[in-house]
Amino acid sequence: LFSSLLCAYCGQVRELLDIKVFVDLDSDLRLARRVLRDTALGRDLTGVITRYRNFIKPSFEDFTHPVGPCVRCTETANDFATTFFFFFFF
Repeated sequence: LFSSLLCAYCGQVRELLDIKVFVDLDSDLRLARRVLRDTALGRDLTGVITRYRNFIKPSFEDFTHPVGPCVRCTETANDFATTFFFFFFF
């Protein structure tokens, strides 16, 4: 079992994996979870949102989300308890 957000970005690594599962959480819930986690760690709300808007979301859209169609099983999760993750099996 191998889990990572960016490992499937590289096609050569993707080819080594037998089963690939992509679970995508709604972007509003991803932001809400990040805000709750980071503010609980003492980070400033404005800074959390700025970082998300300027770095996290664009990186997700450029590198992580495009990999979804490359996997065999894509699931959408719209509840707050589910997180965004990949599971890969060799």
